Amino acid sequence: MANAFRAFVMTIVILVPAAVQAAMWEFSGGLNIEQSVAAGATTVPSPYFGGGFVTASLDDLSGLFSWTFGFGGLSDDATAAHFHAAAAGSVGPFIVTTPVSGTVGSFSGSVTLTDITLSGAIAALTDDGSFVPGDITGWYLNIHTDLNPGGELRAQLFVTGVVIPVPAALWLMVSALGVIVGYRRLV
Repeated sequence: MANAFRAFVMTIVILVPAAVQAAMWEFSGGLNIEQSVAAGATTVPSPYFGGGFVTASLDDLSGLFSWTFGFGGLSDDATAAHFHAAAAGSVGPFIVTTPVSGTVGSFSGSVTLTDITLSGAIAALTDDGSFVPGDITGWYLNIHTDLNPGGELRAQLFVTGVVIPVPAALWLMVSALGVIVGYRRLV
């Protein structure tokens, strides 16, 4: 009876963490014209002083994708900004559209991706569905202008971190301690 109970507890300890594998992925990137030129989307005006930054996060359980970006020095007013799915140096379809205007500005927003879009987003962000800080993803932010309709500033996103929610982290810690204590009692 005691062995059956231990087997049951071990099964729960092993299987429950699979249900709490949610994570918040954090991304960042530098907006510059060089990435757009490398993708063949832009010609560089001379002189050029444009640039900026982007930070984003993705909750892989709820599908909430949030972003903040800022830029300055565009050659013309921004006409559109999109997050696209493509590897560095390639051009791809847009996944998320964000409002943008002016030659200087900062913008924030969020959108909840549907199940289909979320699974496609994760597949586009990485080949194997997991990230390691420092990995370059398959998503980029592109800011378009009338003078450069293919995109004037581009930032390929890279992984800056992953945050495992507290309940998942606590469950994993408590279950590991339980296994250690249980094993010591058996020995």
